[in-house]
Amino acid sequence: MESLELYKNGKMTYKEILESFPELIEIQKILESNIENQKPEERREDKAKDFRSSLNPNNYDQKTKLPTKGKHYALGDIHGYKEPYNIALRQIKREDSLVLIGDVVDRGPDGVEILQDLIKRKANTPESNITFILGNHEIMMFEALNYILKLNLSNETIGNINDYFNYNARQERIYKLYREEGHGDIELAETLSKQCEIIKEKIKKTMSNDNINIDKMIETIGIWCNYKNGGIKTLQTFMKLNIDEQKDIFNFLRTSYVMKQQEVQGRKILFVHSRPPKDINIVKN
Repeated sequence: MESLELYKNGKMTYKEILESFPELIEIQKILESNIENQKPEERREDKAKDFRSSLNPNNYDQKTKLPTKGKHYALGDIHGYKEPYNIALRQIKREDSLVLIGDVVDRGPDGVEILQDLIKRKANTPESNITFILGNHEIMMFEALNYILKLNLSNETIGNINDYFNYNARQERIYKLYREEGHGDIELAETLSKQCEIIKEKIKKTMSNDNINIDKMIETIGIWCNYKNGGIKTLQTFMKLNIDEQKDIFNFLRTSYVMKQQEVQGRKILFVHSRPPKDINIVKN
């Protein structure tokens, strides 16, 4: 138990734990062997399960009407800045089409406004010449909002979640530096650890659902909102909307495409915010 406490507090590495308990090495080898023998789609199934089960099951096969004439544009990664979006809209004509290949939110201040405009323009429906593909930032947003809306989290609780995530990440960086280079402000790390415990208790007291995995919720919201991903700007704007507007955005994300194959001027083109899969059925299934 003492060794596990040292590992938990960052004072002992996982390798050192294994060396302390040789019997664990054999178990570790078995686990790694099992993972290695899994098919790639089985390996990622758990990670994808929660997100996939929340999506509209028909969102890969909805029919969108592409214009037979005109030009076809694709635009990606505008990250919360409406000006590139406006430039694209001014450029396309009624007979043209536009595919937004994800990451329209975060970092910049206009992500929510862009999503609302896409809803207003009926993107992803036969009535519109705009197709919207989810990027990793929209998926992070969707997963975080799944908690925020389901649990009706207040701004104060969301603030506590972000504080916990940031303090905890900082504490881990200090311990990592100490383990790898032998120096680091351990006193600060211990102070941050105590603050995390206090904040976590505050978060727990606001939870109406005892079945929620608090650590997973904190990680999901914290990863989206941290400074690297920049979701905090999107979230701040989102929280100012009324509940109907919030649900409209959530449902739009839920029913948008993860990928979309369209025929453009006789050629089949796959639009996706990632490397194309070797087998389209990996994503469809």
